[in-house]
Amino acid sequence: MKDYLATYGANVVGSFPVTTAKNSTTSVSTDGTPFTQDGYNDIWPLFMALLDRIALTPSGTQEAYVAVGSGSSAGIGSVVGNPAQQHLNSLQRQFSQPGDIISHFKNTTAQSQTRELILTGQIVDGFLYPDLWYNTWVGAGLNSSAPAFYTTSDSGGTTRATTGLTVNGVTGGRYLKLPDLRGYSLRGVDTGNLRDPAGSTRGLGSAQLDAFQGHWHEVHAQILGGSIIAYASNNVYGSTFFNIPGVNARTPITDGTNGTPRTAVETRMVNVNCYFSIRY
Repeated sequence: MKDYLATYGANVVGSFPVTTAKNSTTSVSTDGTPFTQDGYNDIWPLFMALLDRIALTPSGTQEAYVAVGSGSSAGIGSVVGNPAQQHLNSLQRQFSQPGDIISHFKNTTAQSQTRELILTGQIVDGFLYPDLWYNTWVGAGLNSSAPAFYTTSDSGGTTRATTGLTVNGVTGGRYLKLPDLRGYSLRGVDTGNLRDPAGSTRGLGSAQLDAFQGHWHEVHAQILGGSIIAYASNNVYGSTFFNIPGVNARTPITDGTNGTPRTAVETRMVNVNCYFSIRY
């Protein structure tokens, strides 16, 4: 946003984020143009409020929408980190930033209208999604090993690269690899291994297969009127050592209180099916 107070101080009253235009056509005139004054004073509060709410002040650069790249490689205009796009950037940051993950039930038409991509592990062109590229790329240091959000030189995603595209001073590969969230639930990053035992070794966007905590099963039986406890390895532990071939813990049954156990090909939580999309 252009800094009108610094540029036209004699025609501006107040200070950012509360300024208004004087009723004058030049810094020395007194006749003024009331229509122009009222028109600008209706617009300015919106622009100033948007910047103020995200802790920005006017950059001094007049607003402009400039495409990334040029010629046959020209993409769409970049907003994030662009001093000439403060108004649109402030709108984005008020509601949602490129790179935000959302869960939803919208159809494909609604998704395109709200600038969302369903995450299916696809490769996207940074020329066409510069703000998503800018906000989510892992950087040159992690590009060679990251499981997702790394950049490549080809649209097939086979050759990782850190050159080929520059967005607002940041240079990386042209194409960005997104994660595949189909069928996955999300787990918070845990680099300190507080709840994820593998957290410190996992990269952002890495997938983790389902698993069940290691455990033993108690097997209760009656032998000569005495109660013994066995573990599911056929070894039966009591006052002395027993080995009963053919005795195994098999189909889970009810404990008489909590109902019949539900079994499947995976260990899972109660869930509802939805889309996971990323804002661009």
